[in-house]
Amino acid sequence: MIVRTALLAVLLSTPSFAQSNYAWQSVGTPALSDWATICTRIAVDPNGNAYVAYQDLTPGLGARVTVMRNVGNAWQVAGVKGGASTGAGYYCNMAFDAQGGLLVSSRDYGLGGRAGVRRYDPGTSAWSTVGGGIGPGEAHWVDLALTQDGKPCVAYADLVLGNRATAMRYDAGAWSPLGPAGFSSASAGFQKIAVASNGTIYAAYNDNSYPDAANVGKASVRQFNPANATWEYVGAPGFTTYGASNLTLALDRTGTPWIAYYRYHSLIEVWRFDGTNWIKAPGSPTGADVPTVDTEEWRQWLSLQFDSQNRPYIAYQLYYQGGRAAVRRLIGNDWSLVGQWGFTPGAADYLSMVVDAQDVPWVAYRDGVHGQRASVMRFVRVAENYCTAATNSQGCVSPMSSTGAPSLSGATPFVLRANSILNNSNGVLLFGFQAAAVPFGSSFLCVGSFQRTAILNSGGTGSSPNCTGVLQYDFAAQLQSAMPGVWIGTTLYAQYWYRDTLAASGFALTDGLRFTVGP
Repeated sequence: MIVRTALLAVLLSTPSFAQSNYAWQSVGTPALSDWATICTRIAVDPNGNAYVAYQDLTPGLGARVTVMRNVGNAWQVAGVKGGASTGAGYYCNMAFDAQGGLLVSSRDYGLGGRAGVRRYDPGTSAWSTVGGGIGPGEAHWVDLALTQDGKPCVAYADLVLGNRATAMRYDAGAWSPLGPAGFSSASAGFQKIAVASNGTIYAAYNDNSYPDAANVGKASVRQFNPANATWEYVGAPGFTTYGASNLTLALDRTGTPWIAYYRYHSLIEVWRFDGTNWIKAPGSPTGADVPTVDTEEWRQWLSLQFDSQNRPYIAYQLYYQGGRAAVRRLIGNDWSLVGQWGFTPGAADYLSMVVDAQDVPWVAYRDGVHGQRASVMRFVRVAENYCTAATNSQGCVSPMSSTGAPSLSGATPFVLRANSILNNSNGVLLFGFQAAAVPFGSSFLCVGSFQRTAILNSGGTGSSPNCTGVLQYDFAAQLQSAMPGVWIGTTLYAQYWYRDTLAASGFALTDGLRFTVGP
């Protein structure tokens, strides 16, 4: 039986955290699409809602682009299936306008293979075409960005123009060239476009004017000069070590341009512009891993994202691990693994990543163990230690730990555990919605306005006092009991209180553990 207690009148801020437990978790059920997919992409809107776009291989749909959005951890079709393109759509990319609308670009075969943009209105759940087909010819590597005043811009290689880099902007009801059409001096690939907060428009591509030894174009980045409607190089053209396959462009939190690219089964390189030159980030983000992005590389790109501390993240597939996914981020000079290595259950083709406003990475991919349908996973904090544990009468400190994940679905146990407890001691788990660090006896009370479980016993060995006892409680059942005020994303705090008859206070407390409830 749970008993509510109002013990604390003072709530103090939480001290530093000693250790962490994180995990990659599925968002909703795996395989959110009804049929197989290709070209999966993910984006998160300003309100934190996740959207996934993909070429939908549902029979009879004509391989048009479908968008799903996450609502209450369930996936719903945005509008109608196939609504994000008028015909078979490739390279689907997304952006959100100031009115809350979702824009999706693609090479749209309902528009003769030209670039096209469709807009989804969440208020009416309707799709509409933005300005018809873009440019004169079939478009490859279509990318999308919005200017600061909300004008959509696309970059692509135009077949009619010899696959040279081209950018177009939608203004006053029509698409018009952003600078000269076909502004690259030779054919180009993997076009990307991005707009900085100061309004500067950048474009990046692998530039066949600067081939490497394998005749693959190295990377060039340019910025648009509105004064003379030209594209000017940012640093030196063709600056990368190797030909820039699967090139991606991203702007960090300061507006600095970065690029990443892939070298076949070898490495990934990341470069940033320092205002004068392009500087290569340390090593390869994959470390000793052999990366792969073999899945029709002309339809997919690497994912380069930044968190609120301006740390870059890279998502890639593991060649020797069946194409499973891995994510790393740069901390100092080290590309550290984010969570489990090869965390997807099988191959993660068309892997796409976004880092949301809470610094949570999400990945979308074509799921090799679920019929090539689209799946989404995110990296969530399972539990973190905080506060200070007491030293009990036998000189032992009892830290909290956990196994499993806190989930409303209760699909797996979530066990809260404390080792080095006095043997044969009774105790209870305290838990609540607030953290604290209030001196209490010879310990600290780490949970404010708490509830408690029924009495637990630590067990252990021997009859003389020792530290072989363990207190543990499966909190999964508690989460399934419809706790008031608990939903996906709620953070809870817990610690164990237990008897210590040889202590002056007669009891001892563990440190605290905080955890965020998942789906």
